[in-house]
Amino acid sequence: GDICAVTVFHSGMAGIGLASSFSYYCALFILVMHFVKKKGNIRIGFGNIRFNRSGEIFGSGIPAALQKILRTLLSLTINHIVLFYSGDAALGIFTVINSIINLFNSVGQGMGAATLLLTGVFFAEEDKDSIKRVVRSFLKNSVVINLIMMVIVCVMADPLIHLFTKQGEVDIHLAAVGLRIAVVDFLFFSIANCFKNFYQGTKKQLLTYAITVLEAFLFSALAALPLTMAFGVYGVCSVYAVGDLLTIIAIYI
Repeated sequence: GDICAVTVFHSGMAGIGLASSFSYYCALFILVMHFVKKKGNIRIGFGNIRFNRSGEIFGSGIPAALQKILRTLLSLTINHIVLFYSGDAALGIFTVINSIINLFNSVGQGMGAATLLLTGVFFAEEDKDSIKRVVRSFLKNSVVINLIMMVIVCVMADPLIHLFTKQGEVDIHLAAVGLRIAVVDFLFFSIANCFKNFYQGTKKQLLTYAITVLEAFLFSALAALPLTMAFGVYGVCSVYAVGDLLTIIAIYI
């Protein structure tokens, strides 16, 4: 849809927004189809929805929603800091690097989601030994997988920057060095995410909310200003890594 909007209809950002919105409605339609039997009978109805569980369901969804909101606020905060202290060129570099970091951090998000699922199951069964094995396994695999990804991205930094930007839009060398600094966050983000989902899976909701606020906004936002003022582009590229490292230290404390 985005490709057609740009190359066929020449509708620019408005067309891209429309195509993206339409795709979500298509996804919603496909999901709704799951609840309809072949004969046309609805699988669920208001009669068998247990509304007394709605508070628990809502509470389980808050960390994910809070993560999205706070990450958006964090991006807005960092963008303003970079623009004010380092200018448009630095902001362009940070935007490209941020896109690449978000792409590779999806591995950590996936491992965190699996941690949440499995710890939730074993917590319901009161199987503490299995919970410990799950968390240890995911932490160990997080370290191994993310170290491998860090090496790959460091080696492929220049081609990755070229992939996400046009020639001449940003300083490729500067962006590649910044990306190599930013990749440290792969490891810290995955570990912090694993712990956060472990706490949510074991029903420690207040602790989960606290970690979400620290990891998704507070620590990185506090580090952004001094790092950008002291080291410019390279400083802002280390903001997420510093924020997630501080989160891990806070969890340990």
